[in-house]
Amino acid sequence: MNRIWIVGESGSGKTTLANALSQVLGAECVDLDELYWRPNWQVAPPDEFHTDVERVLSEVRWVVAGNYAKTQAQFIPLADTIIWLDYPLPFVFVRLLKRTLRRVNKQEPCSGGNFETLRLTFSRESILLWLLRTFRRSRRRGWQVKREARLAQKRFIHFRHPTQCEQWLKVVRRVESDW
Repeated sequence: MNRIWIVGESGSGKTTLANALSQVLGAECVDLDELYWRPNWQVAPPDEFHTDVERVLSEVRWVVAGNYAKTQAQFIPLADTIIWLDYPLPFVFVRLLKRTLRRVNKQEPCSGGNFETLRLTFSRESILLWLLRTFRRSRRRGWQVKREARLAQKRFIHFRHPTQCEQWLKVVRRVESDW
């Protein structure tokens, strides 16, 4: 595994898994949110975002977390492994709520050096509302990625529960440490 693309809902654990895998494999770890978001919750200009994604793709080894629809066509041909964290909505919602409240409480920066606030959390721009609005569409896209990955003969790993992912990661750590 040299080029891994991790997709899933907001709050599913994409970045956490990407960080763990990049450490085990010695690959560059990239969170697409970090490339997309700028200070004050401004989005990156499309040409800059595209250039940043292309830079990542030119690397020999990478683990990328994120499923921006506009990058899907770029990742499928170049990834050798695609991982889909396909967890139930109630589970992901609770995980995302806990993460958001922790970030608010501890003033932890997130993408682009931005901060989540209680006001933002309970506004129309809330990440929680985003999850609720996009969950079905994102799952449909996950199934589409799975079909395309299979057609392109890519390794596709589909986790439906975090314990499956945790067990798999333990095996990867064990195998990599034996090398």
